[in-house]
Amino acid sequence: GCDSTVTTNLFVESQISTNIVETICTGSIYPFGGQNLLTSGTYTDTLVAGGGCDSIVTLYLTVTPLITNSITETICEGTSTTFGSQTLSASGTYTEMFSTATGCDSLVTMYLFVTPTIQHAMSEVICQGQSYTLGTQTLSTSGTYTEMFTTVAGCDSLVELFLTVSESLDTTIYDSICQGESVEFGSQMLTTSGVYTENFPTAGGCDSLVTLELQVLDCQALLQISNVCTPNDDGRNDTWRVSDLNQLVGCTVQIFNRWGELMYETTDYQNEWAGTKDGEVLPDGAYYYTITCDEEREYQGVINLMRFKK
Repeated sequence: GCDSTVTTNLFVESQISTNIVETICTGSIYPFGGQNLLTSGTYTDTLVAGGGCDSIVTLYLTVTPLITNSITETICEGTSTTFGSQTLSASGTYTEMFSTATGCDSLVTMYLFVTPTIQHAMSEVICQGQSYTLGTQTLSTSGTYTEMFTTVAGCDSLVELFLTVSESLDTTIYDSICQGESVEFGSQMLTTSGVYTENFPTAGGCDSLVTLELQVLDCQALLQISNVCTPNDDGRNDTWRVSDLNQLVGCTVQIFNRWGELMYETTDYQNEWAGTKDGEVLPDGAYYYTITCDEEREYQGVINLMRFKK
């Protein structure tokens, strides 16, 4: 029945709060309490401490997004480029996964363009004795040549050259004039018989050496028939001419090529033939005429057809 004094020492434990900061990559899972977390956010969980009291844990979770990037690259045909684990040599769109400094994935898309080798063909004509430069080559003979050049993009360009060397032409022609007449031969005005030479430019711009054997005849009793025709509209020898057309009345005039093919025929020649057949221009060369009047009168000879530049 006596008093008893009891002393109790009471301790109140404070609530424990813990903060956690975490970063994960897109596609990863972070387990927290009973949850599997995939997205950024703030999460809490209550845990029982050693004294039986609650402990509050707060999680600040950041999900690093997938980094995407694109690049464009151009290479030359016949070369390749390395992209991650891939070795590429054809145009196309390619993707590769890389790791960033944080250890997460980075998706890179490459747009690859392959520049093809450029091919170009060209033709050139030079005169004999001249040369043509193609890249590193100095050319002086006819033929087909190729050279590789580099484009502004640094790729190859293949150039094919068809080169023609125009040879100098040496030609001899024969002509005759009547006494008292003259004939212009290049830069020369001729009035006497003789052999003359002159350089003329051809259609290709090269030199052509022409030799003229000129005869001065007494035309009073002779029918003069030209043996040259230069139809270049310079007013001289533009047509094949006969001196006295009155002597051709009733005569048949025929002109043949060197293979004997008939190029022209008339029975009323008026000094009009200009090196054509049915309106088509004939090539330069030697042609042959026959003028048949009767059994006693028949003329034959050569016509030198040449189209010199004026």
